[in-house]
Amino acid sequence: MGKNKAAKKHVTLKAIALSRTIDTRSVCSSLGKSVPLVSTEPVMLNVHPGRRQYLMVLRYGVIVLINNSPIFEHKALSMIQPFLQEPIASPTSEELKITVDSGSGNKVLFDRVIVQKEDENYWQILAMLLAQSVALGFYEEKVEQLLAGFSERLRTMSTLAARILYPKTSEIIGNINQTIALHQDVIANLEILDKPDLTWEGSDLDKLYRNFSSMLELPERIAILEQKLSLLKDHMRTALDIVSARRMEILEIVIIILISLSIIQGLLGFLP
Repeated sequence: MGKNKAAKKHVTLKAIALSRTIDTRSVCSSLGKSVPLVSTEPVMLNVHPGRRQYLMVLRYGVIVLINNSPIFEHKALSMIQPFLQEPIASPTSEELKITVDSGSGNKVLFDRVIVQKEDENYWQILAMLLAQSVALGFYEEKVEQLLAGFSERLRTMSTLAARILYPKTSEIIGNINQTIALHQDVIANLEILDKPDLTWEGSDLDKLYRNFSSMLELPERIAILEQKLSLLKDHMRTALDIVSARRMEILEIVIIILISLSIIQGLLGFLP
């Protein structure tokens, strides 16, 4: 029993969404000269080999601190700052508690993950999925903001004054473009549906990937997010059609009024 306790070690992974993108190529060429490079896709640096502290950098703006500590986090943030592109105002993060227990098999529990050994391949799998979860959370918040803003705009359109005076179709077109761009970011940058090649190197890696992905509910969350984005685009296009139709109605009314005034003016000309 004493041996089992001695064999256990606790490791913390922390994923932080810092920017829209990170220049990972420059990270490799610059930091890779002074820090041991574990992998290039994704970029993973062994910042403190003696302490087994790693930094993973994802091109969609997320970093993962492996075997994290406050001092290591401060250093890692300073290292990566020059490579951030379009930093976000309020970074978001998620943590994962890992227990290394040589007397147990790999397990994914609700509040932590248990692994048999400290293994760089295990860290890569868990870090990639945790990074995807953080990035997905960022996109989920963006979509909720778009939905709330569009709902408010629809309520504005329902008033009598808005029916006559509303809109700048450019606002709706801008929202449609923003939604399309966000959808493209989710699919192109997040790579949430791509299974890493690393999972083919061992059944334990594949199982760890599937179990932790399921625990984070990544497939379900991406499906819901894509449904919301598609629904939002459809509703925005419908709103654009409604606004265009209302403007045509107003134009027709104006034309009818002008013709009526012209006729009245002509009739008045015949009066003595």
